Amino acid sequence: MTHPTDLDFFAGLAITGTVLGVDATSDLATVQEVLGDEHFYEQPRVNKSDWEYATSDYGLVEIGWSRERGSAEWICGYAGTQNHRLSRGSRRTRRRTAGLRLRQRYGQFRPLLNIEDLRAAVEDHGFTMDSTPQWVGADFSLYWVPGVSTTMNVAVSDPDWGPPGTVAKMLGGGASEQHLNHKARVAFDGEKKQFDAYGKELRKLSDEQRAEWLDEHQPEAGADRTLWWSFLRSPHSYRENEQPPWTELMYALDRDAAVRGIDTPDRAALTQLHWAGNADLVERPTLDEAITQWLATTPTLDEGRRLAAATTLTPDEIRLSRRLRDQSHELRAHLQSITDSTVADHLLNWINLGPQLLRHPYFG
Repeated sequence: MTHPTDLDFFAGLAITGTVLGVDATSDLATVQEVLGDEHFYEQPRVNKSDWEYATSDYGLVEIGWSRERGSAEWICGYAGTQNHRLSRGSRRTRRRTAGLRLRQRYGQFRPLLNIEDLRAAVEDHGFTMDSTPQWVGADFSLYWVPGVSTTMNVAVSDPDWGPPGTVAKMLGGGASEQHLNHKARVAFDGEKKQFDAYGKELRKLSDEQRAEWLDEHQPEAGADRTLWWSFLRSPHSYRENEQPPWTELMYALDRDAAVRGIDTPDRAALTQLHWAGNADLVERPTLDEAITQWLATTPTLDEGRRLAAATTLTPDEIRLSRRLRDQSHELRAHLQSITDSTVADHLLNWINLGPQLLRHPYFG
């Protein structure tokens, strides 16, 4: 059997969003069990802040933590790799190293990773990459595998990060929708005044009139339509967007996006959680209704357990596992507020299963 290489490691991170099975959904104990507990550094609190910060620094791999003062639980904010350290060294250790555990598994790591080499490896495994420039004149462009929150920061113009095309960082945290939102801003930010006008017009329309307006204005089906809807619904698109009747409009657009297939059923359910209990809405979903809607989009628990136990997965199974791991983690915060014990028990089973998904390094 061919020995796995550093390119297998980087492709696996891009595709699954995990480092040897840990990511931004992992807790500190799991990270330290997998990667070791000797590289955890708490940062001095700044200006009597209510928040404390820490870093798990393994050389190439870095994981960032925060917690509110007085809390015992560290919450992961980001996880991934600082690739530039392979050529420049860690700020803390000054050593150009990938870390012992990674070197034992993958051998020597190249000092510079080119995005085209990484793209080829990702595509060989049946996945695609998407990208967008960050901003005009920026030092980096951004790349990602759709559905995965890990962002590849790729050098464009600053030689300190390496020749153009060098992957300087691969960090992920939070929901992968941030990539879509960012791409929409790049695509439509120059039309913000037009979208402001759209919002003022839409606020005055009935449900039937808004449906006709959307039929007339939304682009043809495809990527442009998805980006257009993302910008239309973005808080960056409107002024005073947190106050009624903007609240009612944004809620209506979220429902419209679900009906029109812009949001997948699982994402539509999670979007409803944002509105559950919102006092500014005359009609609003309950938390239990939104959770029940999400549970209806998931496979059976037996299928989830099969995915968690498998040591090989198809691309579609990896994408599904990534979605379930992210979303079950996102729903943890709502567990204690559910009133229906049956719904709570079903969700708890998924929350407990989530960390078991994608825990194997499938590519190497």
